[in-house]
Amino acid sequence: MAVGALAALALNNEKNKVAIAVLLVGLLSPHDKEASSKAARAISRLARAHPTNQEAISSAGGIPVLVSLLDANPKRKVDAAVQKEFAAALWSMAYDNVTNQAAIAQAGGIPPLIGMLSSNPEVHGDAAGALHALAADPANRKLIASKGAIVPLVALLKAAKGAQEVAAGVLGELAKVPENRVAITDASGVSALVKVFETGSLEGVEQAASALLQLVVNNSVNQSSVARELVAMLNGSSSQHAQEHATTVIRNLVLHPENRASVASAGAIPQLAKQLRDGMESSQAMAASALSQIALESATLRVSVTQELVGLLGSTISAVRNRAAIALREMNAEAGSESRMSIAMAGGIARFVALLKEGSLEAQEYALWSLWQSIDAASKISIAESCGNKPIIQVLLQGKLHQVAQEHAAGVLAALTSAVPGVSDELRIKNSKDVVTSGGIKSLMKAAQALVMLAARSSANRLAIAESGAIPPLVHLLGDGRNATTPQVRAAAVLADLARAGENKTAIVNAGGVQPLVKMLTCANVDAQVASSSALSHLAANTAAQQLMTAAGAITSLVAMLSGPSLDAARYAAGALWHLEVSADNKGAIVKAGGIPPLVILLRKGESPEAQEVAAMVLADLARSSGGCKAITIAGGVPSLVNVMINGSCEAQKHAVCAIWSLTCESVEHAERNIKAVTSAGGLPTLVRMVAARDEALGYAVATLKNLSQDVQAQKVMQEEGVVDFLKPLIQGPESWIKTQAIAVLQNLGVDFTAHESGAPKAANEPPADAQGRSAQQNIKSSTARLSPQMKFHGQKANAGAGARSEYLR
Repeated sequence: MAVGALAALALNNEKNKVAIAVLLVGLLSPHDKEASSKAARAISRLARAHPTNQEAISSAGGIPVLVSLLDANPKRKVDAAVQKEFAAALWSMAYDNVTNQAAIAQAGGIPPLIGMLSSNPEVHGDAAGALHALAADPANRKLIASKGAIVPLVALLKAAKGAQEVAAGVLGELAKVPENRVAITDASGVSALVKVFETGSLEGVEQAASALLQLVVNNSVNQSSVARELVAMLNGSSSQHAQEHATTVIRNLVLHPENRASVASAGAIPQLAKQLRDGMESSQAMAASALSQIALESATLRVSVTQELVGLLGSTISAVRNRAAIALREMNAEAGSESRMSIAMAGGIARFVALLKEGSLEAQEYALWSLWQSIDAASKISIAESCGNKPIIQVLLQGKLHQVAQEHAAGVLAALTSAVPGVSDELRIKNSKDVVTSGGIKSLMKAAQALVMLAARSSANRLAIAESGAIPPLVHLLGDGRNATTPQVRAAAVLADLARAGENKTAIVNAGGVQPLVKMLTCANVDAQVASSSALSHLAANTAAQQLMTAAGAITSLVAMLSGPSLDAARYAAGALWHLEVSADNKGAIVKAGGIPPLVILLRKGESPEAQEVAAMVLADLARSSGGCKAITIAGGVPSLVNVMINGSCEAQKHAVCAIWSLTCESVEHAERNIKAVTSAGGLPTLVRMVAARDEALGYAVATLKNLSQDVQAQKVMQEEGVVDFLKPLIQGPESWIKTQAIAVLQNLGVDFTAHESGAPKAANEPPADAQGRSAQQNIKSSTARLSPQMKFHGQKANAGAGARSEYLR
């Protein structure tokens, strides 16, 4: 309490602080041991209380007096108790105070403190503590070692716990000097520090671990020595706690690449695997992390680590298997692309086949990961020729794999059925047939969408799947289409990919696939809506499928899909409607079902150029009927079409201008209203630019200008945009429909030009018959077909253009 009172008096009072320091230093005397002991104890506590107290005591001359009172070898117990107080006072004075550390060394305090390390055990801890504080000064580290402190400090590692932990701390500080690392090792310091893990306190263990990590810095001899001692502890009869500490140090060592080879050479890999199997919980985590780090060193070590961990996957204890599986995953995540090994490196294909057939779930999942990540050609050939699909399918059929493992299985199956250099087409087709004939389809639907991946990957895969007889089982898996669970949705997704090919369309229709896909459109499951509408968008190019879809009520469901939650489903639905509207009856049914308002809304989906394009396609066809024109006008479709014509993709622009042409023809109800709407929406400058650019929309751009040129306001805008100069070149040359339209525009604008051989233009909104006698409407469709190489968007939909159209819609 007296010391506490003195500290309180000294706090924030410089005068008191100085007076107290002078008083205490004055009590230090070799003649009054009791008074000196109490004064030293007070100095120690006061110095710890505040750094300014350290300065005051030093200014009062306390350091040289305390050093002068040190006795390196006190004979009696009472003397040892006094020396303990002196050493403790110097410890407190040197703690975190660079000035005092240098002053104590200069006063000659280091040699007697070192001497105390070998004297009465009562003073060991405080003497070592003072040296620990002094060793914070780099100059003192060399001085302490040069005065012979290392050997007695190593000896103290076997002493009582208090002295042990402080001695370990001093050695850690001294080891920051390269030559001291050698001296500590020569004094058997490594083995003594490792033994602290067995006998020391928690603080002692931490100090010893820190010292060991310091000893290996830039010292290959010490790296090997420390690794050997730590591994020996793991391999011996040490306690689990000691092994836990050793494992932690090994893990911290291998965080630094320069230590990994030495640790591995010391035999750490099997011992770490043993800790992963039998160790304490924290040891298991440290062992797993250490193994991951060692595996980063080289491909050879990665194989060694993998072999140990795979061995643990065969344990009869599920917790061990799980830990090994986690360690493998973490190791692979840590290594990234470096974790990829060839099948040969990892032990050969037979090993993985055995794991798939006989291993635990964890072993099977690891085998699937290994097969999946083996990307080199030799590994792929080895898998294809020696493994095949059947073991993988059998594991999938068990239904126990986690989702990630299912995806790995799908990836391997995809590789086995894809074109691989060195693997024959015959073997690839056989592997694809195995997927079907081994009973794998149903399990694959539950698993990782293997067939979805296969079908989406390439046309060769789609051909292989179809040739394997997969279509009837897939259609069967759809059921009636109403119960759209995951297997059914995935089956529909595979069929959607397969339906890209014309022959597969017929096979799906013949297998009865149309009706369940139509019913699936009404499911609440959004994924089901997307998959079924995608499949139907391709199938609708087939004439037989069109009839079945119409009979099944597909138009109403497809129209409803246009306003659904999925933009992809809406796009696919619009594509299917476009194919279906080849029939005049179907056009009327689409209008009657309310299809035009959601199609107009779809035009406004600027985030999906594909959706805009297909909506414009459908509207361009529907605008050819009087009912369609009226419905588009009422739905406000003209401004939206103009916006697409101005801002949409090239494809969408072509279809939009085609629709606008139909909506502004004289014979159409609301034509005058629509003409004004186009002008108000700013469509004329874009139409003029299309004429100037002579792009693929030229024909309909000119024809639309002809319709608009009947409006006075439109005429004014056309003149301002310089349309006359762009139209004049079009009236040169032989007779053509575009020439006729261009002449009509110029006439409406009142432009005086020399009459040409063509004579008077034909009817303004009806292209002339050609030399073969094709009707005006046929010629329009032929002209429009030229507008879009990808989609002959007003040609014979179910025939020549179907393949390109379906491919575009996917």
